[in-house]
Amino acid sequence: MNCSLSEISCEVLVASLKSNLSNLTELDLSWNKNFQDSGFLHLCSFLELPDCRLQTLRLMNCSLSEISCEVLVSSLKSNPSNLTELDLSWNKNFQDSGFLHLCSFLELSDCKLHTLRLMNCSLSNNIWKPLISALKSNPSNLVELDLRWNRDLQDSGFPHLFLFGFLESPDYRLQTLK
Repeated sequence: MNCSLSEISCEVLVASLKSNLSNLTELDLSWNKNFQDSGFLHLCSFLELPDCRLQTLRLMNCSLSEISCEVLVSSLKSNPSNLTELDLSWNKNFQDSGFLHLCSFLELSDCKLHTLRLMNCSLSNNIWKPLISALKSNPSNLVELDLRWNRDLQDSGFPHLFLFGFLESPDYRLQTLK
């Protein structure tokens, strides 16, 4: 955490992880603002490996954007079975477009994500309908969703959860929505 990792550092880290990846289950690279999209692309090549056992990935405040999210989702679709916690909070360039990519992953039956944190990612009310659609497609896994501090995500969008009858579904497992 907060090690001033850059793209070059990430490339070396990922090479090391690839050489001995059997035991790593948690990776926290948060608060590395120099990490950015270019460094993140190296990390995604690690996530795609079939032997990757990563369960928890935290990348808070790493200057990631929609591009990172698109590549992340592509990697997770290649190897979705292990990741259960993902924290992309404080990546303000993420925005709604990045969230739409995540929704395409959430709706897959192979997605085992239990916890998703997207605090302060510049999300708006435009995320509610895609989120509901994704959770209806695969309602049985996501238990915690944290969307706090997204200024453009207002209460007026929240009733969509009730209008679509999602909360009344017997398959619904979401216990915490912040």
